[in-house]
Formats: sequence, structure tokens, C-alpha cells
Amino acid sequence: MSDMWIAKFVYKHDCIVGNRQKHYALMCHAILLGFYSKGNSKHIAGMYNFIGDEKNIKKIAKEIKTDKRVVSIELNG
Repeated sequence: MSDMWIAKFVYKHDCIVGNRQKHYALMCHAILLGFYSKGNSKHIAGMYNFIGDEKNIKKIAKEIKTDKRVVSIELNG
């Protein structure tokens, strides 16, 4: 006879896009184009398509652009 275990994990991921997306009530379709590690840094290239209120999309774009962890960003739209 085997015992059954149930575990509940709560994990908070500190994500530049994800945390803000939830705050502004936006949907996001993301395509990962590539990533690499260099020292303690992680470099990620991707395309993000936000869906929702245009005012909130502009706010999230401005916030991401000014985040000190973001090296470069290109905005279209």
C-alpha cells in the first residue's frame, strides 16, 4: 500500500513583463526568440504582443522601457 502526498507550492516569479501585465489587466502573447547567460546576467530576446486597453498598453510600455534591468527595447504601435 502506498501513501499519497499532496503538496501546495506558492512561487513568486519576479518577471519584468508578467508582474506588470497582471497589474494592468492585459493579456500578452510572447514569442521567445533566444536567450543566453553571461556571468550572473540572463539575456532574453522576445516579441510581446499586449492585448487590452490602449491606455494601459502605453503605461506598461513606458514602465518596461524605464526598468533598470532592461538593456534595450524596440516599440512598435
